[in-house]
Amino acid sequence: MSRSWNQQDLGQENMTRTSTTESSSAGSDSSLSASFESLWEAIEETKGLIANGASPVAESRAFVQLLNEEVHRVTSSIEHEEKLQERFAKSLLSEIEGKADSPSYFRSQAKEIINSSLKLRNCVDKIKAALESIAASADETMDTECTTILAKKMSAHPWNAANSTLAVVLSDIFEGIRLLGASDKRASEGKWEAPSSFERSTTKYWVESSKLTDLLYTCVQEVPLLVYGKSGRLTTAKDIESLENDKLWKKLSTKISSVYFDSPSMSLYKDRIARKEGAQLLRARWYGRKPTGDENVFLELKTHHEKWIGATSVKERVTVMEKHMAAFLQRVKWNYSDAQSIVSEANPKMKKEELSKAASLLLRMHELVVQKDLVPCVRSVYRRAAFQASDSNALRLTLDKDVTMIDERSAPQGAWCLPEGTRIRSSMKKRVPFPVFEVKLAGSEMPGSLETLISNGVIIEAAKFSKFLTGAAAYNSDKIKVLPYWAENPAFKGIFLPTQRSNKQSYASSSPNSSATSTSSSSATTASELDMKNNCPSRRNQGLLDRFLTCCRSNKQHRIAPQKPARVEPKSYFANERTFIQWSSSALWLLTVAALIAERESEDGVTYLTNTGIALCVGSIMLLIHAIVTYFRRIRLMQTGNPNGYVDKVGPIVLTGVVFLGVVVLLAAKSKSVHANQGAGGLLRSEEGRCVLRSNEGVSALLYEPSDVAVDDENDLLLTVSLTHVFGHSKTDPMAPIRQLIDINGADLEGLTIAEGRIFALSEPDDASSVPMLFELAWQEDGGLLQVAQQFHLESNGGESSEGIAYVPGSTEHGGGGSLYIDKGLGQLNLYDLPPPAGDDSGSTRNLVRKDGLNRRLITSGLLDGKVGALYFFEGVMYILHDNDSVIRAWDLSTGSLISKISLPRVLEGQHQWEGIAIERNEAGTPGLRGSNDASSLTVHLTLDTPPQVWSFSVREGGQIGELIFPECAGVN
Repeated sequence: MSRSWNQQDLGQENMTRTSTTESSSAGSDSSLSASFESLWEAIEETKGLIANGASPVAESRAFVQLLNEEVHRVTSSIEHEEKLQERFAKSLLSEIEGKADSPSYFRSQAKEIINSSLKLRNCVDKIKAALESIAASADETMDTECTTILAKKMSAHPWNAANSTLAVVLSDIFEGIRLLGASDKRASEGKWEAPSSFERSTTKYWVESSKLTDLLYTCVQEVPLLVYGKSGRLTTAKDIESLENDKLWKKLSTKISSVYFDSPSMSLYKDRIARKEGAQLLRARWYGRKPTGDENVFLELKTHHEKWIGATSVKERVTVMEKHMAAFLQRVKWNYSDAQSIVSEANPKMKKEELSKAASLLLRMHELVVQKDLVPCVRSVYRRAAFQASDSNALRLTLDKDVTMIDERSAPQGAWCLPEGTRIRSSMKKRVPFPVFEVKLAGSEMPGSLETLISNGVIIEAAKFSKFLTGAAAYNSDKIKVLPYWAENPAFKGIFLPTQRSNKQSYASSSPNSSATSTSSSSATTASELDMKNNCPSRRNQGLLDRFLTCCRSNKQHRIAPQKPARVEPKSYFANERTFIQWSSSALWLLTVAALIAERESEDGVTYLTNTGIALCVGSIMLLIHAIVTYFRRIRLMQTGNPNGYVDKVGPIVLTGVVFLGVVVLLAAKSKSVHANQGAGGLLRSEEGRCVLRSNEGVSALLYEPSDVAVDDENDLLLTVSLTHVFGHSKTDPMAPIRQLIDINGADLEGLTIAEGRIFALSEPDDASSVPMLFELAWQEDGGLLQVAQQFHLESNGGESSEGIAYVPGSTEHGGGGSLYIDKGLGQLNLYDLPPPAGDDSGSTRNLVRKDGLNRRLITSGLLDGKVGALYFFEGVMYILHDNDSVIRAWDLSTGSLISKISLPRVLEGQHQWEGIAIERNEAGTPGLRGSNDASSLTVHLTLDTPPQVWSFSVREGGQIGELIFPECAGVN
């Protein structure tokens, strides 16, 4: 068998340090394949012998023996090389003592030793891979168990890790280099004492066992190895003369045990996993063997603080005797003196001020026990190597190896942990798959060498990794709903319930690298979705509904906490509330627009506007529902610390869609209106005999603003009121000049009616404090002009918008007199008895008392504005012109029912509303307007205030009472 891997100088212990460090990797790459050539040849030879009839068992045994011999030889060579490196490191340490200069020389020599050791580890890894390949091939061709045999051998030193003794020596070397030339020797001479309160930032990392050597060598270059209770150099003069095996982990590392307490409902766990402000953790810690009686136990309380509080998270510690632990967990309230006596007994030399603080801390811890009903939950056991300067807490590095979680739920009643000697079943202990490395900074920055380890993948950040959360979740899965984010890493499969996404390609590797990249975007939803996809279909023995319900229950039971939870502050909740209010305001705005669009039906009589308004109302309601759902969803995300799911992709789309729909509908309505005007007669236009615009000759347009019109058949006139004047238009000759009939000083005439041959003009009040005036006008004896016969104050008719007046004759059968219907404003119509003719006292102003009123809400129902512009009673029908709504509505006064709606003629944009109306029936067989060929038709007179115009239309009656059909020239659809 070839022995080409052996180095010629392995046995020469008197070689120089430089030649030794360079020799460690000699032949590691070039001769690696040749090193095990004999093993490959033996496999082929054995296959041939077995094929030719040789005994498979005998030949297989021969190969296994050959493999064992080769593994033993290589193991001895590796151990020998490690001893050489250790010896030369100790030699370098001896040279440093008494030196006062040349630190660079010793640093370069120390780094050469580190490089040599790392090269040796790289060579070992390659040899290990080659041997595993050979063993796998042998198992396949000869049906051996070489892989199992090899795995057992390589689970021990030197295959699994380097000799940690070299790290201890290197720690002393670099500490000696740091002290060269320094006048202050306190760093090596002082003893470190743990503070009672810790305020520092901690970052945790995972590291694979194969990379521990790289990490150890980096740590000792930054800060020395720290062993509690020891000071000075860790490698004594006696140690230099001898060779040690794995000194760090076997002799110098500290075994640390911590019992964590929680309530039966896991309240502390739930607060910690959610990272709530003020979340606490209580544990009892000891070092080495379990203390008894008067021996000390360290009680530690960790309190988490959010950044917005302005305080950092803190760990507080108090020392008590083990014999007091049972009383500490009892549900009996203490006072300050109880806590003080326990602390003083365990700390007899403690100063008074420190004693007071420690007693207060212990009292707070006990109050937490009583309040939360805390009991032993889980224990963590591990070996810790710490690196820290003894005179400074600025930088502390710790490496925890063989981290094991033990179930403490079966602790006897009243005991604070499992008694010493308790048999720990395999189901009661679970090991964390990676060593845990912690960097603890107190005002200092992360060393550059550690940054390099992160970038090289030697250590992988495990943010907020917690031994307590790991163990508590592993043994209390029936009491919790949220697992820590590292539960998704396949390496933790043996610790947590099978909720990991182990079938995902991103977790194909069991190294911490896969977790660091993949779990950062994990969320509860994705975990549940994968469980639904992967777990549910496998339950073939259940019905479809049963499988679905089972999966839903299991998915809701356990959720994966986010690796980087959202930062939640009180202002986050306020922002959520403000966002909800903004969405609600948008919904209310849409509701208002929807109501306005729906109301347009009353004007245009088109159903699609109402349907569109209803659709927008539904959209508004949907937006409100979305707002409230999003509000509570974000509260839940903030309470669970989930950093994902805050983006709202639905709300903006719904709002934009609804607004877009509203704009499209309004544009379509406008376009329809324009097309209607163009296709169905367009806007109002003059047409002989059908749409007649009467002449304004005889009066300036600046002084003419016709507000109402009345027909005076006896004088063949159309009477109009404008400001303080009453004018007369010729009925038969539209082009005849206007005549001014009267000027009433101080009046503002808005309405006009003729009642039983008597002319009444309605004047608006000057302001809201005054009342409207009613003037009765009479023809002078020569019949050419009008004069005021009498005037009245209208009681109960105060307001500034009284514009309409109409006379309704009384019932002849019952001998009743007629009534004046006068607009009070806002659609309110008051009724007054027709005053008697003028008498001797006609010069005085009398009061006209209101006798009744009409239902305003009924009159204005379905209208956007409801303002009344004019009234006219004709043949039993009351026509009410609503100028702002551009519609005439016909009412049956006897039944109070709306019998017809007539759209007013369309005028150009910028022109004001129609203000007055009068209707007359043409005698049978005679034309209504000059040039009209329509017999038995109606003539409707309308006044437009701006520009001042009086129009007369030849109108047909519709199929129902009160329906008026304007000609096409009026531009009415």
